[in-house]
Amino acid sequence: MLNQRIIEKELRRIQKKYGALTPTVVVQESQPETAVLHHRFTWDDNEAAHQFRLWQARQIVQVVRFLHPKMDTPVRSFQSVTLETRDDDGQIQSAHIYVDTKQAFKNPALRAQILERAHREAADYAVRYKSFIELAEIISVIERVVKK
Repeated sequence: MLNQRIIEKELRRIQKKYGALTPTVVVQESQPETAVLHHRFTWDDNEAAHQFRLWQARQIVQVVRFLHPKMDTPVRSFQSVTLETRDDDGQIQSAHIYVDTKQAFKNPALRAQILERAHREAADYAVRYKSFIELAEIISVIERVVKK
């Protein structure tokens, strides 16, 4: 597993070589088996195609919206959650599924899981854009809310 510094160093090398950093040049530079980032990619075309179709399915699910009665803007019809169940041997199995948003609102455990993810995503947003003074007010609100 590469650490972040090694990845950054390689991406800066690629950027310097090509003058710009794009996914195309990153893949191109990573194709040789000796390339620093080679093992970060799925090179088996069948597996890569399958993973891409899964990504497409996620995009399809995420685009469906409904108009919430208390909001002015549409919201996602389905929410991603993790369900844990026990198999026949008593081992906990996790499954990532989509649930109807209206049902998730009514289920305390699902609602809590979605709100936890929202807080995590908001905190990530704040970290990503904290250096932009133009966003200081938004970042301040996010940090205040996430701390609660």
